Amino acid sequence: MKRTFLTERELRNIAPGSPCYVVKGTRFTPLALEFAAQRGNTIVECDTPEEIQRLKAFDKRLALGAAPSQRELGRKVRSLLQENGYLVCECGAENSPDDPGNVLGVANLVQSGQVCSGIWLDEDGIGSTILANKCPGIRAVHCCDRQAARISRERHGANLLVLADPGLDADLAAMLVTTWLSAAFARARHSRETSLLEEVEKKYLRETIVAVPGDCSCAL
Repeated sequence: MKRTFLTERELRNIAPGSPCYVVKGTRFTPLALEFAAQRGNTIVECDTPEEIQRLKAFDKRLALGAAPSQRELGRKVRSLLQENGYLVCECGAENSPDDPGNVLGVANLVQSGQVCSGIWLDEDGIGSTILANKCPGIRAVHCCDRQAARISRERHGANLLVLADPGLDADLAAMLVTTWLSAAFARARHSRETSLLEEVEKKYLRETIVAVPGDCSCAL
């Protein structure tokens, strides 16, 4: 089997913070590994070139929403995402009050599979994170530092990032977004935690189904 090499030259064509997809068996030059670490390019190994194309297309679809009070910051985050090649699906109410329920627009796009992940901006972050996590399949996290952003993605497979802080400026928001998106979910290393999350979600989802008399679709 012919093995290909990934060099620093190829990595220069990838935006900082974006994943680098390679076919399994690819070898890396020492300089390439060092360059990838410096720029935050997580290397993701795939079985086939077709899988690479599929992941690239889906990973670049992201839902973005912002409460009216965070509209300006939302525009800056959108520009950052677009500069890095993301297709941004914007959702949120321009004229509605700052309501934690507005995060559901982002959560619904992630849950339905129309986008790979989502980002929500508001003033509090707590209520919107709790509410988003009521949606099956959503793993929303409220992060204030890079370590939390990275771990939430790598260890727990978070798919919705909530940013909210009275002192959150454009530079900090950009750093958190870049860190979060560049971290790849290491499912194999954290399979036990992942399985537990999925089991609990399925258990309580089944228990909330209410049988309606005469409705055969409720027979389980």
